[in-house]
Amino acid sequence: MMHGPLTYILPDLAWDLLLDPILRDAPAGAVIEVHTEPMWALVERRLAETGRTDLVLRLGRDDALKGHSA
Repeated sequence: MMHGPLTYILPDLAWDLLLDPILRDAPAGAVIEVHTEPMWALVERRLAETGRTDLVLRLGRDDALKGHSA
């Protein structure tokens, strides 16, 4: 069975409380996916501040979930 990298999804700024533990504990190669420009800017800044150059920042598509119900 093939698995991709561990992915943390932080859609918007309301999820920023999870960022510090993720930056502290995430394994190298993990992905942080965000869905808004403000969250992108925050994560980008915190990655630089913490020196975590081994993590991947990705802008996800919020619209991929539109029209789907839980």
